[in-house]
Amino acid sequence: MIERRCFVQLIHPGGEHEPDHGMMKQWNRGDHSRKFLKAPGRYRPFLDTADQEDEIVFWGEWEPESRVVARYASPRSPEVVVRQRLNAEGPRASW
Repeated sequence: MIERRCFVQLIHPGGEHEPDHGMMKQWNRGDHSRKFLKAPGRYRPFLDTADQEDEIVFWGEWEPESRVVARYASPRSPEVVVRQRLNAEGPRASW
């Protein structure tokens, strides 16, 4: 078997999460939305180059807490960039 890297894109309809207050977005318990996330990652700038490790940004779904690390004013960009944050207690279950 030949080793190869693949990219899978899962289209997620819907809008963008907005911070609840200030620089934080609490656990989402409502409708699903996307977040523009910043996280450590690995990428390859060109097919014939070595992998690079750095901070990457991407659209994703992250329901737990997140913290705003950047804001954009352009209507063609995400409004906020967030970094994942995981509270070990999680949301209080209501069931």
